[in-house]
Amino acid sequence: MEDKKKVILKAATCLIAEKGFHETTTSNIAKEAQVAVGTIYNYFSTKEDILGQIFALAYTRRAQTLEEVTLSKMSLQAKLEKFLRIHFQDVLENPNLARLLMQEMTTSVKEELAPVRNYRSDLAEQLSRMFLSCPNPIDDPFLAGSLALGSIHAVTFQLVHTQEEWEVEDVVKKVSSFILTGLMG
Repeated sequence: MEDKKKVILKAATCLIAEKGFHETTTSNIAKEAQVAVGTIYNYFSTKEDILGQIFALAYTRRAQTLEEVTLSKMSLQAKLEKFLRIHFQDVLENPNLARLLMQEMTTSVKEELAPVRNYRSDLAEQLSRMFLSCPNPIDDPFLAGSLALGSIHAVTFQLVHTQEEWEVEDVVKKVSSFILTGLMG
């Protein structure tokens, strides 16, 4: 990806996380990225396109991680912990991206942003495949994936909105235990 495009995406991520999608203008993004407004349109057709590409990059990373973890020969607990470790490390390193993903995933209503709305259900479906891969089948893997993703989302929300320090490994162990205890009894 070209450097200017990365700079624009980073600026948009920070601004949208802070102000929200509808309050952020392409002029704001250009100013933050230190580029001309016209430069943005060399890389993106609309502001919705910018948000869509932010989601696409984040989704692709998570989807690839889930795919690799699901196909591995590890136990369900090890798979879940590995995915959570990668996820929460990313949240710690990129809190603005985490804020943006959480707020815009539920508030983006325009038709052009349909892929943004689908992000959550696609990840739930991928998590359900992880649960299908375990030796003790779960009655409703899609429901399990949705519940697991909801738990991960709720904890992520708390972490990015707290001023307290937190350790990735502590969060991974607690969330994994909560999810697996809830699913397996």
